[in-house]
Amino acid sequence: MGLLGVDIGSSGIKGVVFNERGKVIASASAAYKVNFTKEGFVELSAEAMWKAFVSVVNSVAGQIKSLEIDGLAVSSHGETLILADGKGEPIADAIMNSDNRAAKESRELTLKFGFEKIYKLSGAPPHAMFPLAKLRWLKKYQPHILKKAKRYLAVGDFILGKLGLFSVIDPSLASRTQLFDINARKWSESLCGELEPGALSVVRPAGTVAGFLSLKYAKLLGLKKGTAVVVGGHDQACAALGMGIIKGGVAGDSAGTYECLSISSAKPHLEAHARASYLNSYCHVVPGQYITLAFFGSGLMMRWFTENICEVKDPSKIKILLAELESEAEKGASGLNIVPHIVGALNPKWNPKATAMIAGIRPYTSRASIYRGILEGISKEVALNAGLLERLDKNFKEIVISGGGTNSKLGLILRASAVNKKLQILHTSEASCLGAAILAGVGAGKFKDTKEGVRLMSRYNNTVKPDKKLSEQLKIKVVVTAV
Repeated sequence: MGLLGVDIGSSGIKGVVFNERGKVIASASAAYKVNFTKEGFVELSAEAMWKAFVSVVNSVAGQIKSLEIDGLAVSSHGETLILADGKGEPIADAIMNSDNRAAKESRELTLKFGFEKIYKLSGAPPHAMFPLAKLRWLKKYQPHILKKAKRYLAVGDFILGKLGLFSVIDPSLASRTQLFDINARKWSESLCGELEPGALSVVRPAGTVAGFLSLKYAKLLGLKKGTAVVVGGHDQACAALGMGIIKGGVAGDSAGTYECLSISSAKPHLEAHARASYLNSYCHVVPGQYITLAFFGSGLMMRWFTENICEVKDPSKIKILLAELESEAEKGASGLNIVPHIVGALNPKWNPKATAMIAGIRPYTSRASIYRGILEGISKEVALNAGLLERLDKNFKEIVISGGGTNSKLGLILRASAVNKKLQILHTSEASCLGAAILAGVGAGKFKDTKEGVRLMSRYNNTVKPDKKLSEQLKIKVVVTAV
């Protein structure tokens, strides 16, 4: 049995085939070029995502016998908006999750509906990243494009449509539009306002079958005809599932482009502390559960450093560069104070205009020192966010971590020391792909539910304990004021 989980990120795609015990039996990845402008626009060709998806699935299918893949599901980043025609074909570049053009419109929506109403309906504070604000911006400044659009799609339902299937979206990804009522688990009539009926996809639970591949699309992907295509979900919810964050008592850390700490609960956390910290609490991919996130742009800060300071952009060369810096940086503390808000601050400040800062540069400061300083800054942000979540779930004593951040041994010990809790390292760095594969297994009838899927496929392969000396150096105080 093979289960394929495909994770569509904000800078590239990864696909992993797992067996029924969670062992990786094939994997592939592809990157695409995201366009950043000084106006704060961040866009990407939706077709580039589709082509990368096809390429990645073909690659993993070519590594094994196609008959071994029983089902596939897609995990995708949220908040990105794809305007499409009636057939689901994009009519403009996707407006990415890190796009901040709609900051003014977000403030206008806050005045119109009120912060508390938006938060209690959607589980997230108003922000320019969400399609709710982006659609308001489009109505103002690009009405000619908005008028042509018949569908407003997220990444996951866009891919399903491209596969010739009915475009459906699960509650976790729908929650990331800020147009979804997380309590009623349906599109919010008040927040959707004047949107055309049918512009948003039909909502179906994660882990249900969206359809089966026709011969045409099976050939395109290199898979067998009739392969089950299962409804996936938001990447952070899928990552939490892959890490086993399906109930209280343990937290997850998905350390990727954005670093997201998560906890799971039977009800959304919408209380005063959560609002004051601007936490995001929304529908999980696990039935009856909610996921609460605290996050920031950690990988984005490291990418800025490697591409703009080190002037290395080739992925293979970046890997070599980081290995060299890791070795050099282990010699001692950086002496720097780095705040990694390269695309604005998220929890707990929630300020899209915030910038990254580097303080303490001296004549002898090296690239390795800056590298370590970034890791120290990231670790302090992790500790800050862990403290916010710990006020909601006082029982969690450890954190399960996965993602690209686990490639740095220094980064792991810094995180563990800053949080002062042990880190359990997931056996795969691709938690989102693993979560999607678990959902594929549920939909394909290989597991009776997500709990069984986690029990069979998810495990730890290492533990990192905090260092007392580093814990003192990295100590921070969590202070949150009421909103």
